[in-house]
Amino acid sequence: NLDAHGLKPKAVAPLIVVDETLREGVERCPFPISTQTKIDILKSMVVAGLREFVVGIGPEYPDVWCEIHRLKEKNEMPADVLPTYIILLNCWETAYEHFKKMPENWIAGTVISFGMITHKRHENTFERAVEAFKKLGAKNLKVSILNNFKKGITDDKYADIFEQIELVKSQGISVIRINDSIGTLLPSTTRELCCRLVNDFPSITFCLHAHNDRGLALANTL
Repeated sequence: NLDAHGLKPKAVAPLIVVDETLREGVERCPFPISTQTKIDILKSMVVAGLREFVVGIGPEYPDVWCEIHRLKEKNEMPADVLPTYIILLNCWETAYEHFKKMPENWIAGTVISFGMITHKRHENTFERAVEAFKKLGAKNLKVSILNNFKKGITDDKYADIFEQIELVKSQGISVIRINDSIGTLLPSTTRELCCRLVNDFPSITFCLHAHNDRGLALANTL
């Protein structure tokens, strides 16, 4: 297990792919896809080896999320399939009213991913939303950080990300998704960003959400 210089390589964290094609993108989808079609696609991806899926956002379209839990209860879906539901802070109260009617074990078996965490920062909106969903039984929490990398990884941009990560850490959340929100990252700047983040926050598990506007999503992910 030694390299050419007689040194042991550093341990590398396993690569985990989280599928997001099942999330209803209302802003871009010209027509809805049926819940059954989505479940059929999900089952095919499960057979292929995927286990984590983003299946909803905000208070809308919880059907796939509900169906996953129903199938798991009937042993028709592997127990280790883990759905993620995105809660945007500009509508978190509406989503909360929906989720509080759902079984607590369904919520405990879901990754609740908060987005737009700086929304109404002066009102401590993020902290209030985290506390509310924890009381519903949420145990797997995640945060998405939106970004505009059109000008690259500037000091100001990195400082903004740094500040948001510190806010996330203050809530005891250790999984953070970094979004290339407008699809302008290049592989070289992606490498720079990832190296800085992992170096500065070794206790955080980072995810990269790459958009394909320039045809570079796969390259940036790799």
